[in-house]
Amino acid sequence: MTDKSGVISTPIRFAGSLRQRFSDERWVFATRVAVTLAALGILYLRTPITFHHPQFWGEDTVFFLDGQLYGWHAILLSANVAGYLSSAQGFGGFLAAYFNPIYAAAIFCSIGILLTLSVVWLLTSPRLDMPCKPLIAIAVVITPMGFEELGSLCNIQWILPVGAFALLFMHVSKHRIVLVAESIFLALSATSGPFSIFLAPLFVWRSLQLHDEPDRRHIIVLTVVVCLCALIQIYYIHIHPGAVTMGAPAAYPWTTWITLPLSHIMSTFGPDVSGLFDGVPGAVLGCATAAAAAFLASMRPYRTQKIFMLFFAVAIAVAGMYKFRSALATQVGAQRYFYVGSVFCLWFICCISARFYIKTLLTIFVGATELLLLLIVTNTPRIRQDMEWPAWASYISSGLPVVIPTSPVGWYVRMLPAKDGPLSFFSSTLGHSFAMVPGVKDQSSCIGSLAPINLLHGATREWITSGSVKPTANGSEVKLIVLVDSTSKIVGFGLTGFKPVDDEHPGWSEWRAIFQADPGSNIRAYAILKESGKICPLSTAWRLQARAQSAYIASVPILPGLRIEQSFKPSQSFGSISVTMVAFGHTPTHYIIDWSATADVKGSALELGNGKIDSSTVADWEPVNLPISVIPKTIPTTVKVSFWNDSAITPAFPAGLPMYRPPPGNTDPPAEINGISRADGIQLNVAPSYINVDQ
Repeated sequence: MTDKSGVISTPIRFAGSLRQRFSDERWVFATRVAVTLAALGILYLRTPITFHHPQFWGEDTVFFLDGQLYGWHAILLSANVAGYLSSAQGFGGFLAAYFNPIYAAAIFCSIGILLTLSVVWLLTSPRLDMPCKPLIAIAVVITPMGFEELGSLCNIQWILPVGAFALLFMHVSKHRIVLVAESIFLALSATSGPFSIFLAPLFVWRSLQLHDEPDRRHIIVLTVVVCLCALIQIYYIHIHPGAVTMGAPAAYPWTTWITLPLSHIMSTFGPDVSGLFDGVPGAVLGCATAAAAAFLASMRPYRTQKIFMLFFAVAIAVAGMYKFRSALATQVGAQRYFYVGSVFCLWFICCISARFYIKTLLTIFVGATELLLLLIVTNTPRIRQDMEWPAWASYISSGLPVVIPTSPVGWYVRMLPAKDGPLSFFSSTLGHSFAMVPGVKDQSSCIGSLAPINLLHGATREWITSGSVKPTANGSEVKLIVLVDSTSKIVGFGLTGFKPVDDEHPGWSEWRAIFQADPGSNIRAYAILKESGKICPLSTAWRLQARAQSAYIASVPILPGLRIEQSFKPSQSFGSISVTMVAFGHTPTHYIIDWSATADVKGSALELGNGKIDSSTVADWEPVNLPISVIPKTIPTTVKVSFWNDSAITPAFPAGLPMYRPPPGNTDPPAEINGISRADGIQLNVAPSYINVDQ
């Protein structure tokens, strides 16, 4: 159905009839609630594990520990993390200290989600002088560059400035309490990252530009707030000079300064568009794109909004790249510096024209883009594995020293023994003879096992392991697992209460342990039962083997037509092989990576195992276990592990293998790509992880 101009009018009439049923204020409120709930749904679709199994991410561990140790001072100490105040994160640590630690990860994730939704709510305000408010609000949670920022408290400083930016174009409210709330929000945003330094001149400019007296008084109050916070952040950055210098020097082409930000920002329109910004042609296209954006920004409508968007996005991107100016190429996987720019891409398009037909087409384009992005970003969480924070954290008050693994790989929460905990006695036996533990050894009191032992990421004598145990007597429970080395010295403890690996062994208890021991030690595990106090030796023992740490150089993507191989000479028999993989800061495109392991045993080739890796399950720097189905009776002369991809289509976001400079004393050959050894001698981090010494 159309009107005289040929414009479809049925939806408009339908919307008008709905408005007749509700007052304008109720209609606006209902719309804002619907958009905010839609944003919450998108967050859930992007990272469901954040809702089901909340986890710490990165520096969340530091903010948590500071909150536990220093209370409200954690807010001030937050500047020690990145060189500037991160008050929202510090407040999260302070708040979590008042609750049982098992809820800490949920508190952190909840605060991050609520603050993100507060930005979405702010952008739907009828007082905001911007078009297409539902679309610009959804842009906050739909851009692919939010991979690391959304659902996380430690990275909330990249999202809050979007809301602070919106306050620049907010008309004054008739309620004074709203100005107070906006001032608090702006102060929180401005002290949770360094971006108040870039916002301050924009607020000053805006206060000088406005002629409407109520709006001008409103913006002047906010200008005072942001300028004071900017001075505070400048002070903290001044006393933390490392905040503006990161990374060891490494050569890179000059085009990186143009192609790096444009390729990330334009990922809003899909990987094919993002891939156009590469090399010299990409730099030329990038300059043309920037010139076009500057030209459009200088034209009405929303000229001030568009100019401010360009300034703010460019300022953040350049500041982030300047921080890593010595090794800018290492930031190919970095997304946080370009998050605001990727959001503003969609905002900018909405502001290009006020002409009805052009505005309608641009609105449809942005809406369609966001719908397509929903398909791209769905189920792309930065954390895929449930680290079982509640189970680990339940031992913080036990009296044992606790090392809790978090994400990404290599991050841990390290807690000293709590005083007067129920397991304090065992803490006092650490490093002493196992004979100190009272109880009678009884092999028949339980059944269980000790799983292979893996060296912690980046460690030289710290290990992680797990296992299962089941008491044979009905009603009996396991109090603790004690790990003992070959000299009968207690080296660590296994904690129970974790989820069973499978459902095939009802009544079994899963346990985990992180402990310190020297390579070459034989490790055995004993279960201490609660009621009887009996000591039950578990069935398996393992010898620790560590490879010398080496320097990371670069990562090689696993692409069609490439066969990447690494040979090594094992020193003893082994039961498994592991390899570290990378995702280049993205969730990799789904494709299959094939692998095989072949041994040279007395001049004959013996296949030890083969399998497939789903690339979409690969996370940055997480080890992937390569199960071995054949264990040679004699130590192989060499073992070669190969990786390849037979896909017909090159993945937009591939998984990859990191390569390292071999440490002194390493005699393994360089990695091979399509049968050609790397001339620079670098190697893959492929190694036997475990050595079975069970008697």
